[in-house]
Amino acid sequence: MLSLIERIKICQLVREETARITNEILKKNSALSEVDFRNLTIKNLFDQRELHQSGWYDPPPFGVAALFSQAPYTRLQFDTLRSKKFWPQKENFLTKESVGIIYLSPVHRESGIIGDFGATFYYGKDEKIVRHLKKSLSLLEKVTDFIEIGMEFRKIHEFAQQLFQKNEVNNHRTTVHNDPAGTNLGHTVPWTYEDPTTEEEKIIEDGDIETLRNLISKKRIYINALEKFKIPSTIAFTFEARLEDSENSHLPNAFYHLIVCFINGKKTILKNFECIFLAR
Repeated sequence: MLSLIERIKICQLVREETARITNEILKKNSALSEVDFRNLTIKNLFDQRELHQSGWYDPPPFGVAALFSQAPYTRLQFDTLRSKKFWPQKENFLTKESVGIIYLSPVHRESGIIGDFGATFYYGKDEKIVRHLKKSLSLLEKVTDFIEIGMEFRKIHEFAQQLFQKNEVNNHRTTVHNDPAGTNLGHTVPWTYEDPTTEEEKIIEDGDIETLRNLISKKRIYINALEKFKIPSTIAFTFEARLEDSENSHLPNAFYHLIVCFINGKKTILKNFECIFLAR
């Protein structure tokens, strides 16, 4: 059986590869539709034998989301990517003035470990949008800087909400069906802080993606206002608040998916956004 540290390193590698391939797709294709992006992701990422041929977060189909929108950016105002109206559409194209949100949910075959990646990107020149996106990412980074071993998830949520309110942004649109608190800021990566049970190991080994994605979904512990789970010395969990400007509803939704990793007490934050910002 893989160790916890080996599983976290798998999460890191899958995440890095997903970001790299996303960068290549955006860099080489100047007139992408949302469906084009999804199909190229399936071809270039999920065809790798180390990964399942579909992501765990499905729907949207194949576990890939792409939202490309020009002003007024209503397409980016999603409550959940599972809703069919927010699945990739062939009519929506990425242009120089578009704001794009992408999300991919790859699953490592051998371990069942996920390496999700998501980001908002914009190659236009509207300074208000640029400032909003930079500010949103900076706030998320401040929260991840605050996180430490032994901290309860609800403490992270409390700190983040106070920071968001102070800086006039919010994540009110987020809804999660499986989360008893209704909204959350992220969740654990299953099997990075505890070993799978015998039954779970069999599901991972059998490789049926539908059964596995249901297991992954149910195994997550959420960062919400109620959760008392304490961060152990070795774990990986996501921090992925979607932020909107509380004073200017015309600014786009900002989504940056980070993964916080602790290995024997040493913290690393997986970002991998640089390539997305520089893709064009």
